[in-house]
Formats: sequence, C-alpha cells, structure tokens
Amino acid sequence: MELNFDILDSETDHIALVGYPYRAFRDVYEYLLAKCLYHQYWAEANETWPTFQYPQDALVHEVHRGTEIETEVVQSVLSDLIYNEQTKMQPMYYPIVSQAGSRDLIMIPQTLITSDAPSRLLRIHATKNPKHFLSRVSNHLGTRFVDKLANLFESQGFFVKKNVQLENVSKGAPDIDLLIVSRERTLGYFVFLIEAKSPIPSSWAKDHLRVTHSDSMPKAFKQVRRILDALKSEVGTDFMLKQVISMDPEPFPEGMMPLRTLIATSENAGMFFDTESSATSVVDYRTLTQIVQNSDGDVVYILKILNEARDAFQASYQSATQTFTMGNITVQYEVTQMSTIRTYEKNVWKSEGVDVSVADDFFANGGSRANPLG
Repeated sequence: MELNFDILDSETDHIALVGYPYRAFRDVYEYLLAKCLYHQYWAEANETWPTFQYPQDALVHEVHRGTEIETEVVQSVLSDLIYNEQTKMQPMYYPIVSQAGSRDLIMIPQTLITSDAPSRLLRIHATKNPKHFLSRVSNHLGTRFVDKLANLFESQGFFVKKNVQLENVSKGAPDIDLLIVSRERTLGYFVFLIEAKSPIPSSWAKDHLRVTHSDSMPKAFKQVRRILDALKSEVGTDFMLKQVISMDPEPFPEGMMPLRTLIATSENAGMFFDTESSATSVVDYRTLTQIVQNSDGDVVYILKILNEARDAFQASYQSATQTFTMGNITVQYEVTQMSTIRTYEKNVWKSEGVDVSVADDFFANGGSRANPLG
C-alpha cells in the first residue's frame, strides 16, 4: 500500500465523495486487499488459478460484517469498483468484473493487489462527478500535497513557508506553493521555489496524456515563469530577502542567496516537456522523497542528483521489441524496459556535524560569505 496514491490518507475523515465518505472507501479497500492477499496465497499453495467468483450480495454482506460499515455504503463503494456492461469508463480502472446476466462477480486478486485502487477510484469520481470532485476533493488534494512536501523538507532541517503570496509584488502573480530555504554558513541561503502539481496518477496511456492539458503541467511551467518575472524586480528582490530573513531566527548580516525552481508532481517527471524541464526540474514526489530523505539536509547532494537526473534516468532504461501474433497477423512494437533500478545512497551531512566542520574549515582558511568563491 505504500506504493499507492497516499496523498489523502490522513484527510479521509474530511472528504465526501458522491455516495459515501473517502474513509469508507479506504476501509472497504483495505478489507478487500487482505481478502485478495489470502486468496492469492491460497491459490499459489494449492497450484490453482488465483481467480474467484463471488455472489455480489454475499460480498456486500461479508464486507459489512468485516468493516462494520452500513450495508448501503458498502454497496455504493463496491459499485464504483465493479465493471459491467453499462460502465462507460475503460475496464482497467476496475478490479472487479460483473458477469453479464448474473449477480456473480469475478475478482482476480493480483489485479487489486498490484493496482493503485485509490488513484483509480479518484479518477472514476473525477470523471463521473467533475463538479463535485472539483469543489469537494481537488482542494484537499492540493493542500495535502503541499503539506506532505513541507513536512518532508522540514524533517531535514530546512526552513519552510507555504503559499507565499506575491500579489503585493506584482499584481496577478501566482502564489509560491513552497518556499524552501537552506541556511548555509559559508554562503548565506539557498532557496528552492517549488510549484506543486498533484494530478491523479495515470492508469493507462490516455491518462498520461492528460498532463499536456493547459490546466496541468503547461500551467505549472507558466506559473514558475510568472513567479520568476515578479521576483526579478527590485520590489521582488527585496520581498524575497525579507521573507528568507524572517524565517531564520539568527539571520546572517551578509551573504548570497541563489535560487532554484522546481516542479514537484504526483507522478510526472518531465515526460512530454523535454525543453521546459531542462530549465525547471520536474520530479515526482516519491523520487523527491527519496532524494531529500537521503540528503541529510545537504543542498549540494540534492542539486547534484537533480542536475544528473535526466541523464541518469535515460541511462537506466533501454529499448526492446515486443511481438505477438493474431491469426495471420504479426505485430511488433517498441517498448522501454528498466535495465537498472535507480537508488540514492544515504548521505552524511547534518546528522554527524559534517556541515559544521566544513564551515569551520572554510572560515579558518580565510573564507567569507561575501565572496564564497574568492
């Protein structure tokens, strides 16, 4: 479950989907997941097909007893997890299939175990009830995503400020979702400006293409450009300086303040935006989590990985050809496959005082924040 879309997990009591609260879905999903894990194991142990058929009424009753959720609510949740002939969305969103002309359901445990059911359910609701989803769910997604990123950087010793308004700097300028500041004794401050984008993760090819819509990734790049334009002015520079200094209990009297923009997403890492992502790094939050957690608060470590990410990811994939035959027709198509798994070594910086010893050596050798490269 750690690999599933977990942005809303701590907010489940506050989110109402059409027909039931999100908390009810999570409880039903976790019950079904445990059931599928058992059946998958049982099938392997008994060398039989890991697929089972279940009367729908019996499944509703079982889940009701196992979760103590009202029968009507269980029925509503399951109806959003079952694919049937009347379903308008593609079948890959659904882990359960209803047989035509029957009340029996077919469940393949591996499908529910390996699929990201939370993101697929949210996609179903966003498609079926767009107005409700936009007004009752999307804001929670965005807020929780920003909170998750803020907590990540705070855990490694960074100063963090959320939703920094720029309206007084430049009329109509968008907010800075996350202002991340690292206090650097040998430099001054290093600043990350993070634009957070939390679209629902993709389940198949067309979902991936949704990030090209004008209100998705193109909007994120546009927001970054507008923020940078606002901060280039004298008013913007003064504003940013005051923001950073206000975050530090013991601000430096002098120093430098380099700045780096970053777009953090729920899934996309720059696909379809090769040119744009060369200027502003795009990273999915799971990768960003690994990088920041392993950084031990070291900005140089984070920057090195971000700068090398494009080449590193390309090097970890290789092309291959898939072939299948249908009747007299043979189809070949190119796919990519991972040749190496990208991992990040645990860095040692703040936890063992390396940052302090490096700074002490820097000043002992005549270094100065006013001219750190001199």
